[in-house]
Amino acid sequence: MKRPASTHLAAALAVLVLLGAALLAGCTSDTTDGTATTAPTASPSPAGTHVATATTAGTSGSGTAAAAIAYDRLIPLLPASAGTWTLDGDPQGMTMKDGEGREYTWVTAEYTGDGDAAAQVLIQDTAAAETPYRQQWNSFSSYESTQGWWRAVTVDGQPGWRYHDASSDDYGTWVLVGDRFIVYALVNDGTEADLDALVDAIDIAGLAALK
Repeated sequence: MKRPASTHLAAALAVLVLLGAALLAGCTSDTTDGTATTAPTASPSPAGTHVATATTAGTSGSGTAAAAIAYDRLIPLLPASAGTWTLDGDPQGMTMKDGEGREYTWVTAEYTGDGDAAAQVLIQDTAAAETPYRQQWNSFSSYESTQGWWRAVTVDGQPGWRYHDASSDDYGTWVLVGDRFIVYALVNDGTEADLDALVDAIDIAGLAALK
């Protein structure tokens, strides 16, 4: 059954606001429990799998903290269309702050495809902030099971993770661009080829060039 696009967006907004509030309260500023807290819910990975690591985000060439890119500059990097995907409603954007008062920004858009397929793309500029998605990225591990898989991938020269949830037939890709920008694409009730079309339409090079 097709899940309404407004439901996906409301869920994404709610998660980001709740996690942002937790960061402001200091609940998630120092550690992460390794459990996915947003849409791509993964089973616990087996011992001995590779865990992604990341360096300090959002520093300029001089070593100073970089300011977050305004969300109205990120919105044009969201695909207007991709293969059979068409934009469903207007893209949304927001500026938030972590527990130390450092700003980060994000934008998201939703798409409809053939049949019951639906999709979402989110771009977040972590800048120098400690964000929920950045913490989640640091917890990812590769694994294979009857319930699905998580695999390390490379997207346009940038490190990424791809996953499949067999129970819901969802596919998703995370990309860390320039050790700063997080791109997340999710396909519901679609195929891996549907996800490929969406990810290929995201301007990764343009995102990496932002200052």
